[in-house]
Amino acid sequence: MPLLDGAIGSLSARDRDAVVMRFFDKQDFRSLAATLELNEDAAQKRVSRALEKLRRYFERRGVAVSTLTLSGLIAAHGVGAVPAALASAIAGNAVAQAGAAATPFLVSLFMANVKTIAVSAVVLAAVTTPLVFQHTAISRLRAENQRLLQQVAAQNESTRATAAATPAPSADNRELLQLRAEVARLRREQTKLTKVGAEKKSSSSVAQPPATSPPETVSSETWTDRGFGSPMDTLQTAHWAIRNANVEKFRQSVMITDDARRKLHDLLAKMAAKADPAEAAKVLDEIEKRGWDAEEGLLFPMIAQNQKHGYKSYRVLTENVTQPDEHQITIQLEMNTAPAETRQFRFKQFGDAWKQVIDVPDLPPEVRN
Repeated sequence: MPLLDGAIGSLSARDRDAVVMRFFDKQDFRSLAATLELNEDAAQKRVSRALEKLRRYFERRGVAVSTLTLSGLIAAHGVGAVPAALASAIAGNAVAQAGAAATPFLVSLFMANVKTIAVSAVVLAAVTTPLVFQHTAISRLRAENQRLLQQVAAQNESTRATAAATPAPSADNRELLQLRAEVARLRREQTKLTKVGAEKKSSSSVAQPPATSPPETVSSETWTDRGFGSPMDTLQTAHWAIRNANVEKFRQSVMITDDARRKLHDLLAKMAAKADPAEAAKVLDEIEKRGWDAEEGLLFPMIAQNQKHGYKSYRVLTENVTQPDEHQITIQLEMNTAPAETRQFRFKQFGDAWKQVIDVPDLPPEVRN
């Protein structure tokens, strides 16, 4: 705590303002971002960087402390505790006023209220500390405002001197200036109309997303691990993982909702209940030992279907952009020894990767059956 004031003073003005407004003024990140003329993400990053600088300041002085602990210390430092000297002075003055004739009952009654006085002092400190920082900020802003006013006044004086030294324009010059002003106005209007047209076109494209033209049939012989950079990449990577029984890639290609995860667990429990108890216990032990979860419960029946009927190819029927970060793709899955199946997939973007979202209605028939 003795190093905290020096640590905050070592920050740059922008970082120090962010820390003071966040932890002393108790501003949320939206208010802080508006004050610093940033977005909320940038405001959060500024506070995080300031805390990291404070952590390094303490580390250089032999005090190991995390940024989480630092945030708590700074918040507590903004309120402060009642100094022991203040509590002693309050108690001493009160007892002196009571006089030598004070009864033991009155003395004990006063001492019972010392804690109340201390709590009041804490509340007073909590109120006045932010006011001191606000007063400092206001004084700094007033000085900055005064400096800017002086600069504006000097600039206006220079402009008037230049205008006085410039000869009055002739009639031809005035007409030329008027034409130039009109051209500038027309250019501004054209720029504004172009911007409005672009915004309307953008909003229209979001409100009514066009369906993309489907590609040709993709044979299973050409399926590869294409990563997760787009919905089409994730679609092919997932089918490649099924065909090659690649558990890890399949895990990375899907996001199973909590409802679907419970459904898969229920199906596994029903299967275990129908099986021989000894065999079921052995299977459950194996599942627990390997760390398998709902993803494997979804993958293994599809691997079994591929081994039985053979995935031949798939053909994309439609791809619709329902949201900027969400696509719906309908495919027709061809198999060697079974009728073709039409399946619909929902893909959602998580950071830089696209994943297939699996909810209860999205569970494939080989899993539900």
